[in-house]
Amino acid sequence: MGPFIEDGKFKVLEVLQELEGYTACLCIDVETNNHYRPMVFNIYEKEEDIRRYLPAFFNLNKDQFTDFVRVVSGKHCIFAIFAYHEGVKLRDFFKDSKTPEFEKRIAYATRLFQECLILDALPDLISLPCLEPDHIVVIDQANRVRINYVIPPLAAQKTAKGEQCAALLECIFKQDRYIPEGIWEFIAHLRLHEQVSMVSAFSQWKELVPGLLTEHQRLRKETWWAYGLRRLKQLWKRKKRRLR
Repeated sequence: MGPFIEDGKFKVLEVLQELEGYTACLCIDVETNNHYRPMVFNIYEKEEDIRRYLPAFFNLNKDQFTDFVRVVSGKHCIFAIFAYHEGVKLRDFFKDSKTPEFEKRIAYATRLFQECLILDALPDLISLPCLEPDHIVVIDQANRVRINYVIPPLAAQKTAKGEQCAALLECIFKQDRYIPEGIWEFIAHLRLHEQVSMVSAFSQWKELVPGLLTEHQRLRKETWWAYGLRRLKQLWKRKKRRLR
């Protein structure tokens, strides 16, 4: 990947992902004196990928999808251009298990589901690659979660939305005595129902949230003796579930 693409119209700031026949990079428009907001370029070079993705991107243009800028045909390739959102990767933002506090994690999990609702309206070849912790960013100052549309060619064995949503929640919530068991049960439910839609997952999550917040407050007051007894019950329950 050179420093400029499409006959020097765009300058490459960073290569985000690179595979055989595919590159995602962060670019700026040279013609606007580099003041234009950076954009994510998805560049497809394989003929089969061009045939698969070009109609999907034309549909995004027709539907006026918010983050989609345009699709450009180059020499033996296509460029699918999306808006770029600067923030901290989801995986990194929640890496410290002590901060942020539980209530804030719940709030960001809710915002994550809200942001991902749009993915139900997109074909899997676009939506599934976006559900990766490295492609979702937290903008803490704005209390937002946004998707950066890095869209590598979808592998045949790619996991479904339920599995990916479960993995995203595991980036937000860490094993802790004060984390309600209901969160891990919900994550297990998502993995069991892999084809769940984002709308369905969000609806279930909203129903859980009030109880999770109440349970968290109760667990904060729990004695070590009560915690030990609860853990034994949880382990026995999980063992019985595995033996079924």
